[in-house]
Amino acid sequence: MRPFFLRAIGLSFIAGVLALSPALYMLEVYGRVVNSRSLTTLLMLTLAVIGAYVVMEVLEWVRAQIVLHAGQRLDSRLGERIFGAVFLRSLQRGPGAGQQFSAFNVYTKNT
Repeated sequence: MRPFFLRAIGLSFIAGVLALSPALYMLEVYGRVVNSRSLTTLLMLTLAVIGAYVVMEVLEWVRAQIVLHAGQRLDSRLGERIFGAVFLRSLQRGPGAGQQFSAFNVYTKNT
């Protein structure tokens, strides 16, 4: 599972750095554009920030897909073992110990 999480952490870091773009945008607007009154500079800065937002959202979507696949792989690896362990434990406790499966039954009926 480590490669999934390392990729997700890396993408989160890059997206976090890109989240600073609005603050940098405002610093540049007040530092350069207001003093020079250059509409071209304002337009280029605005396009750069919009581009940063687009890249940030794409990275967040990719990160979500990576985490989704990691969750599916973890479920496929551990799902049967955990279900078997809970089922065996409920059999060992005797009658009235089926509460562990009540949430499972509600979940499976809703999906």
